[in-house]
Formats: sequence, C-alpha cells, structure tokens
Amino acid sequence: MARAKAEIFSGLTPGGQAVLNADNRWFDVLRDAASERSAEIVSVGRTSGSMARLLDLTPDGQGQIVTAEIQGQRLRFPIAQSGDHWGLNALMVVVTAEALGVDRPTVLQALAEFGPLGGRG
Repeated sequence: MARAKAEIFSGLTPGGQAVLNADNRWFDVLRDAASERSAEIVSVGRTSGSMARLLDLTPDGQGQIVTAEIQGQRLRFPIAQSGDHWGLNALMVVVTAEALGVDRPTVLQALAEFGPLGGRG
C-alpha cells in the first residue's frame, strides 16, 4: 500500500518538496520514493528530528493552541478546530502553504478562522 501511495512522487518535479508525516509507519518508504525524484523532504510530526515538530496541543475556548517548532523556531498559534488530529493537520498546512509561497502570518490567520464544518464535516 505504501508503494502505491509513493507513486504520487512520479509527478514531482525534481527539486520539489515532499511534505511527509514523520509519524507514519511507512515514512521511510515514502521518503525514499520522494528522494528518488530528488525531492526536498519536509518531515512533519511529533517525532524527534522532524523539521516541523508538534510539541503540544492545548484546548481553549475557541478551539486549540498549537505549540510547535519549525526548523528550530518555536511558535504557538490558535486553530479553530477540536480533535487531536488537527494539531498535526495544522502543522502540515503551515509547511505546505509556505512551500507554495504563502507567508506564515496569512496561513496562521486562516487556521485561526477555519472553524468546524456543519454536519459530519
């Protein structure tokens, strides 16, 4: 299954970025496949050594506060979502948007305003 997912990297331009979940048990397989395309690997997770590391997720009245470290820079920012999975999702959004040229303040503002969707989401 991981090898099938790794097929997405066949469309990656050499030198492009691959944002990967470092906590995924198939991280090594996906990293190797992206590396074959000369991709810059951006690892995101709770795992020590991740380029973007989720340190803490704290509920607050409007959602949660994410505490993270991105390439050695510590930051805290609010997200308007609940659920543990949103901490890592938010961090993925930050690094992916930055890879696409979106500045961090714009991304963090959008995450602070992106509330739960109606129904089952």
